[in-house]
Amino acid sequence: EGPAPAAAWAQMDVGSNADLVLLLGDNHYADTTARDGQVPAYFAHRNLPAFRSISSRVPVYSIWDDHDYGPNDSDATAVGKEGSLETFKQFWPNPAYGEPENPGVYYKFTRGEVEFFMLDVRYHRSPDRLIDDGTKTMLGARQLEWLKEGLIDSKAKVKIIASGSEWQRHSHADSWSSYPRERDAFFDFLKEESITGILLVSGDRHF
Repeated sequence: EGPAPAAAWAQMDVGSNADLVLLLGDNHYADTTARDGQVPAYFAHRNLPAFRSISSRVPVYSIWDDHDYGPNDSDATAVGKEGSLETFKQFWPNPAYGEPENPGVYYKFTRGEVEFFMLDVRYHRSPDRLIDDGTKTMLGARQLEWLKEGLIDSKAKVKIIASGSEWQRHSHADSWSSYPRERDAFFDFLKEESITGILLVSGDRHF
């Protein structure tokens, strides 16, 4: 709800010297792909004075999770996801959005010696409860390849990989814990390619 996080934004506005703000999903709780449900939720968020203040002077980068993408625990089967993406683009001026032949909210950017890889864990996601036959995916094949290519090419000392869904092994079902094959294969890739300086961050922490 719009007013619920007002105090948190006010504290950030007056009490921090943030270089940037990362919003890692569930930025509002419209719980629908319908534009007439999403737009009022975006405006409720933007109408908070402290958010307007901090976002006018500090760069804000955003990805989505289920509640601002569609209904709870949404995945690639969500009806109307194309509309969700268009609405998201209108409200978040991110540096990029996916790739020409692979839509989504994923992109990367660099600040100093840190490169940020912002992931889309909804648009191409298999259902959480799907049995993994070797094709079950959180990111989709192309986004995963984009991430690997970007990490291999990166010259940054620190590489932050941001996911709307939690990374850790012991979490609720709507997280990377339901995609262990893809997640562990990605971790193996990091080891095999000797990619260092990785920091994993996620949203959906629920506290």
